[in-house]
Amino acid sequence: MKRIALVFGMAILLLVSCENTSNPTEKKEYPPEEVEVELDDFKTLEAESSKFHFVAGWLNDSEIVFVEKEDSDYNLKTFNVNTGEIYTLFKESMIIVDAIIHPNKEMILLHTSTNSTSANVKMISLEGIVLDEISIASSELAIEWNDLDPNLILLTAFYQDWTYDVFLFNGREELKTLELEDPFPKWLGSQILTVHIPEHPLDGGSLHLYDWASEIIEPLPYDDIVHFDTYKNSLLIVQIVNGKAEYEIIDQEGSILNKWTLPAVSNYSEWVFPDLSWIDNETIITLATKGGGELDNLSEPFMLVKLEAGEQVILSNDSNLTSLKCSPDGEKCLTGNSSEKLIDIVEQEEFTWLLLNHD
Repeated sequence: MKRIALVFGMAILLLVSCENTSNPTEKKEYPPEEVEVELDDFKTLEAESSKFHFVAGWLNDSEIVFVEKEDSDYNLKTFNVNTGEIYTLFKESMIIVDAIIHPNKEMILLHTSTNSTSANVKMISLEGIVLDEISIASSELAIEWNDLDPNLILLTAFYQDWTYDVFLFNGREELKTLELEDPFPKWLGSQILTVHIPEHPLDGGSLHLYDWASEIIEPLPYDDIVHFDTYKNSLLIVQIVNGKAEYEIIDQEGSILNKWTLPAVSNYSEWVFPDLSWIDNETIITLATKGGGELDNLSEPFMLVKLEAGEQVILSNDSNLTSLKCSPDGEKCLTGNSSEKLIDIVEQEEFTWLLLNHD
């Protein structure tokens, strides 16, 4: 049954340095170093802006996956930043709307389309073999791929009247409709996590765990959640307490794996959360600012920070609020509007790996 989509802007909270009185957050900053970087330390990919489509992310610690249009095809390719080698993984006749790399780095999900009212989802191997394929009617499609089991996929199909349906694909049966009030559920292990916001998004909501096999939904003991994310069996929750953002990473047994308190940043009626990359089940890299308040009033550039073991490590002091894609080892991150900038965290250097030539 179609449901009316309530698209609330629970957007973002910028992670910034701060002191937590109950659980101190130690701020570390790498000392500035004089590092001589040769131009060939990282290779550069030159592409025509009219043909280049988008960057999907890291396939491994040296190869970046991207999509480029050539003639009538959309080609899924890899670029090795160490050797400059380019390899074509897959050729697609339909428009590639999105490409998602599974955490096991053995499969890639392609969201493709030929018109504005339908979508096609393909799971392919790195050898370019189509492992499974789904067709679904939708004007917009939200996809959540299970980090542990690549056979489990959540698909939210939005229609032109902004009603929606949430579907489950388990690799064996046809699409199963799920009766969920949250149009943007996430996986937590093999179960589904949803949020219920009774009033204003700034006030947060409660989390619920849905067992899709038994169709039983249970509340979790976390309220006033303004933001959450998941990685495998780990849950990241954010609550606003006394004007500050309290971050916790929790495992499925409820044990706290990591915790920070950071200033909160808002944008009118929304909290502001930049992109983040999970490095492991209790460590994340994200963009942060040095002070809280209204986004438009922030005067200093963003920082690239790693949050681990209760401490904040500053990786870069001069970043913009853009997309963020970090390599699996956490040593390199892509930033910029087109993910064209590569930050070498080890050497503390920034490099433009993608040069788009304009016609």
